[in-house]
Amino acid sequence: MNKRYQHLAATFGWILVFPGFILYQTLVQHGAITPALGGGFTFATIVSLIALTPSLALRAASQFIESRRPSSATSLLPALLYWVYISIFTLSVLLGVLNDIDDDITSPLLAYGFKFAALYLVITSLPLSASWFSPLNRATLVALSVLIITNSPDGEFLGSLETTTSGETQLDYQGIGLAYAVVALAGIYSVPKYFSRWLYWLLAGACLYLIGARSEFVGFLVAAAVIEVIAAKTLANIIALISLAIAFIALLLSAFFWLNQTDSRMLSLLNLSNDTSAIERRALTEATFVVIDDNPLFGSFASYTPGQYAHNILSAWADLGLHGLLSLVAVIALPALAPIVCPNIKRRPIFPLSLGLATMCLTLVLFAKTYFYQLIPISFAVFVHLTRNQTDQNGSNYRSPTHA
Repeated sequence: MNKRYQHLAATFGWILVFPGFILYQTLVQHGAITPALGGGFTFATIVSLIALTPSLALRAASQFIESRRPSSATSLLPALLYWVYISIFTLSVLLGVLNDIDDDITSPLLAYGFKFAALYLVITSLPLSASWFSPLNRATLVALSVLIITNSPDGEFLGSLETTTSGETQLDYQGIGLAYAVVALAGIYSVPKYFSRWLYWLLAGACLYLIGARSEFVGFLVAAAVIEVIAAKTLANIIALISLAIAFIALLLSAFFWLNQTDSRMLSLLNLSNDTSAIERRALTEATFVVIDDNPLFGSFASYTPGQYAHNILSAWADLGLHGLLSLVAVIALPALAPIVCPNIKRRPIFPLSLGLATMCLTLVLFAKTYFYQLIPISFAVFVHLTRNQTDQNGSNYRSPTHA
């Protein structure tokens, strides 16, 4: 009964946090509801964690008993690594509060610390291997895609409605892009038929393009490529994959020639040397190198004006110090490199999803996102789920395309 409640509560949290967030943002932009819940994501994680609390308490007691067994204690090491990173992160922010660091910096970071914990607990409680979970996400993906396409009459999701500068009501297109990408990957990776899977990839890629979240768009393409490489078992599959990649590159090159004739934010990915956002980010990275050079061991927490942090992994070194950087490297690299150390996990049904999310997370945090990017807990939680010895209830008969 506890396992069934855990799965139901965690699935409720998943729906509330990801598709629920996109729906909330859309309704706020249309003026259908007031932004009483702020951005909506933090509220969703709070409600999800409350719903899951009874099950988490029983799970913690069970894990405490099992941890006394040497074999079980070893399996808890990845989770321990994650909580070490969260502890370093949270302690650094709390010290910043005590040192009267600007609330505009510390308050959001404290919220991120909570969301990192909540997302991890919710996702490690999900029935990821259950036969119904991936189809549920595919149905959700189709519904969200209809919502996005019908609200993009000018080729940009809710673009004509972005007229406000209020922090609570401004469209969080990056958050929407991340939520959509996670739902899409969780739904598409297990589609057994090659042609059907590619139709889903094209639908999801088109919608991410409309959303306009450039980093998430690129990260999603990386994840999709990894999943397809895992699924490519025959020479015909490999040839088809290479052909599609060539066609996609040709499409990008064609778009490049139209770049100077349009003001598309997404197409500017093809010309980052002249992109305003890319230029600003390079300047922030250079400033972060100065901070690291002056404080190589312990960093200098919040040594920037609000929002002016490096958009890459160097943000962890500057804010959390060398120990924070190393713990973050371990958290984002372990899920991506684990198949080399432990080949047995390749046989697990959710392995393609885990590796896809891991490579997406590693790519984006290295080059485009900060140490508080919310894909970090999502990716690592799926990896922890992957490494568990037991399978989810009702999920023992599930097979991904790589195991069909």
